[in-house]
Amino acid sequence: MKTTEYSVTEINQVIEAMSRLYDIVRLVDAEECRTIMVDEHGNLHYGSECFNVWSADQRCANCSSFQACRTNTSRDKVELFQGKRYQIQSIPISLRLLNATLWSCVMELIKIEEASVPLGNEHDDTVTVDYEYLIDHDELTRLYNMHALNKSIRATIMDHPDTDYLLVCGDISNFKLVNTLFGREKGNEILLGIADVLRQSCTEREVYGRIRGDQFLMLIPKECYHEVDFERGIQQIRGMIQSSRFTLRMHLGVYEITDRNMSIPVMIDRAVIARRTLHETSEHSIAYYTEEMLARQIQEQKVVSEFESALGTQQLRIFLQPQVDIYGHPEGAEALVRWILPNGKMAMPVEFIEVLERSDLICKLDQAVWEMTVMQLAKWKGTPFERLHLSVNVSPKDFYYIDVPNVLDSLCHRYAVSTKKLRVELTETVLADKRCDPVHIVERLQHLGFYVEIDDFGKGFSSLSLLKDIKADTLKVDMEFIRETKNMERSKIILRAIAGMARELGMQTVVEGVETQEQVDWLSSCGYAVFQGFYFSRPIDVEQFETKYKEIW
Repeated sequence: MKTTEYSVTEINQVIEAMSRLYDIVRLVDAEECRTIMVDEHGNLHYGSECFNVWSADQRCANCSSFQACRTNTSRDKVELFQGKRYQIQSIPISLRLLNATLWSCVMELIKIEEASVPLGNEHDDTVTVDYEYLIDHDELTRLYNMHALNKSIRATIMDHPDTDYLLVCGDISNFKLVNTLFGREKGNEILLGIADVLRQSCTEREVYGRIRGDQFLMLIPKECYHEVDFERGIQQIRGMIQSSRFTLRMHLGVYEITDRNMSIPVMIDRAVIARRTLHETSEHSIAYYTEEMLARQIQEQKVVSEFESALGTQQLRIFLQPQVDIYGHPEGAEALVRWILPNGKMAMPVEFIEVLERSDLICKLDQAVWEMTVMQLAKWKGTPFERLHLSVNVSPKDFYYIDVPNVLDSLCHRYAVSTKKLRVELTETVLADKRCDPVHIVERLQHLGFYVEIDDFGKGFSSLSLLKDIKADTLKVDMEFIRETKNMERSKIILRAIAGMARELGMQTVVEGVETQEQVDWLSSCGYAVFQGFYFSRPIDVEQFETKYKEIW
């Protein structure tokens, strides 16, 4: 149901008109249990707690406005207090603010009558203490829940108008893996441990609680905030798991409250936006909100919201970057994803890959790319292109959610494609992640007939160590290895040694990022035979690829 939309300049006229029909007409933020006023300049201001109208001291059980807000439909309710019957109609509406954004709230229309007979389902002051406690507290940690945090934060910043506050939001990176690797009981133990850290660290000046899942929130006076104290708490939490398979990382986002009339959920969103800028492997544990982050978040949300549609309408397609011999004849190609927008423009991977990584949608994208690649190999059967192989990339997160070897094998069987035609590129990040059991993964892939390639070999710090245990089929060496150093001669010596080492280990090599004939000649003299880079071809769509090479055979 679409809510009625009003501008802030016309809402008071609506309230005035409705006041002729009802005893009380008001706007309510149902999440924070506060009334809202709009001044003559169109600015929002928070007022008293909405349940004060019948002299209650806590949120009403089964609040009709809260339900209207959550369900986006009008709700009715009757409250009985001190011989008065309050007939409440709660109508969800949207206010268009001065900055053109929409803000959701509820318009309450209340009629007051004399009550002669008590009503069985109306407000009852005899509600049990336990029930009231659970309205405001998280069942597991017994900290404030989201509802209570909204109320308490609002009350605190209103009661202390001269105090500057920060909102700090934290969560565990990849917390799902804690439950997967160590069990739900261990996961709950960690959540309870974080709650204890908050209880021990916070004073009466702070408000803190658990929002949901592994997300915790704290309101703290700016003058009391010291980053070193939070870093110490993060280290204490990290020590709750001692394992070589998993490092417990807690990330914090910090938002300084500058607009006290902003809704609390929006304030929390800003802290969350800051926290999300920290990647799993980031050296930093704390990030501070900036307006640039908000703009980036809006763009990222656009990517996420349009992703499913893009998959369904074939906007996401594979492009092929040839892997060629010294003469430019193709041996195969790497399949790379490109997003062709409805306006015909192309979104490059840098614009959406990391976004999908953070949104846990990368697994869905990779599986779509794998299927498009296998389908292309199937289309080439019976043509000169059948002799080529295609390589696909695998994200580290793919191994957390699916059985990668099984999925790839199933795709090849479905389209009757030999697994030897599909090569699997694994980055050093994947192969160094003991949670994935990389040695076993590589062995399973090879047992199924796939060639395994180590991508970006030499970029990380554990490349040589990997080769002791992981018997991959191909090393892919990136020419960035040379471009990023001033020690050209030393780099060339290392590249020559890598080529010799690969031969000794019975491995093939591919050099990526080749841009000049001079590089081709020198690399060839070192023993490299297959090249990939802009000198030969940028990634091109399948039709261009077929046109480019159809005359070779």
